[in-house]
Amino acid sequence: MQYIDPECAALERKLLALGRREQRAQLKAPGMLSLVEASALTGFPAPIIEEMSANGQLLTLALPRSKNPVRYPQWQFEPAVLEVLPAVIAAFNADAWRAYDFLTYPEQLLGGRVPLEELRAGRKVEVLRILVAAASLEQGAK
Repeated sequence: MQYIDPECAALERKLLALGRREQRAQLKAPGMLSLVEASALTGFPAPIIEEMSANGQLLTLALPRSKNPVRYPQWQFEPAVLEVLPAVIAAFNADAWRAYDFLTYPEQLLGGRVPLEELRAGRKVEVLRILVAAASLEQGAK
């Protein structure tokens, strides 16, 4: 049997709870689309969006074990982002939250720049160049 320090276990629970609160807030933020809204924005029927999501072509965010509907970040439908999204999702083993965090937070391998902003600025090559390294270094909790 493996011993787990009670203080470490308590800290882990606290950090996981903070992460879930942040995810809940992100899901409620402007620009998080429902399936119907994503369909209206793109012109794709809802089943096509669901299929793209299932095939690792779109980010679909939800809370684990939640009955709330999934959300689609609006920015992922921008052509510069949509083009590289399958590679990003694959690099993070289809973990949508890790892929979302990679795209939306400053990345040290990009000199502290945000990958999403780099894609919007036309710097796809730079983002793809560091993608695998960033995914392998990612230490976030699942």
